[in-house]
Amino acid sequence: CHSPFQNVTVSMLCLPFAIYAGCFVAWPAYVHARDGKAGRHATQFFRPSAAHSTLSCQMGKSLTSRKVRPSMPQADLALILALDCSASVTFDEFGLMASGCAAALRHEAVMAGLLGGSAGVSLCAVVIWSGIGAQDVVLDWTRLDSPAAVAAFADAVEDTPRSVRGAATAIGAALAICAGMLDRVPPAARLVIDVVGDGRSNQGIAPEIVRDRLVDLGVTINGLCVLHEEPDLVAYYRDSVIGGPGAFALWCESFQEFAVAMRQKLVREIATGTPGRLA
Repeated sequence: CHSPFQNVTVSMLCLPFAIYAGCFVAWPAYVHARDGKAGRHATQFFRPSAAHSTLSCQMGKSLTSRKVRPSMPQADLALILALDCSASVTFDEFGLMASGCAAALRHEAVMAGLLGGSAGVSLCAVVIWSGIGAQDVVLDWTRLDSPAAVAAFADAVEDTPRSVRGAATAIGAALAICAGMLDRVPPAARLVIDVVGDGRSNQGIAPEIVRDRLVDLGVTINGLCVLHEEPDLVAYYRDSVIGGPGAFALWCESFQEFAVAMRQKLVREIATGTPGRLA
């Protein structure tokens, strides 16, 4: 029995072949090797074989619910922070993103929300992404079950290296990577992807396609838009990126304001538990 999230990730592999009429497209494997230092990963890549692409074209199969593994305790929330590292984001701006996410996680209300559910456990991970073939799971699923665990995770987020090259903006590919991660997450009551970006998708599969498949599986996708280059980016996120139960998008004018915006966002979706509205 396979997970429906496998259908999402496998289906997404097929589409570049159809869209580009057989052009050779590299796609990232969800595999990374640690070098022994916290937060540092080397991402491996593969090129899909003909057999793999044939398998990946089975897009008509119905989706079933995820198989729950009873031996694993259920978490209240599984949250992926997906951070834009495209060419429009400088190294200094990436540093502001990482430190802003860390500061938000350390906020008292956010920490209380992460630990205050019925299970008292949340699961968090961090993905950084840019163009096709440029994604990295820099922090894999981490169990947050105490203030010390949340603080340690925040420290790791702040120390996250920029391990992918600055390239195009492939939001659909980033969501497909997140789908692969959700395929192997322990059971959780809520599945949330937070997409942080400063521009529209301009490469690869349209994010709407992946978004709609994930929403069908009960995933909520929220957005945080940095408007320093595209003032109307929130409208694009509303139409093409966010979706699912209580989905919303917030924004800030620049990366200098990112820390405050991220804290407000996490407080809204985690700490208060208040359903969001479409921005």
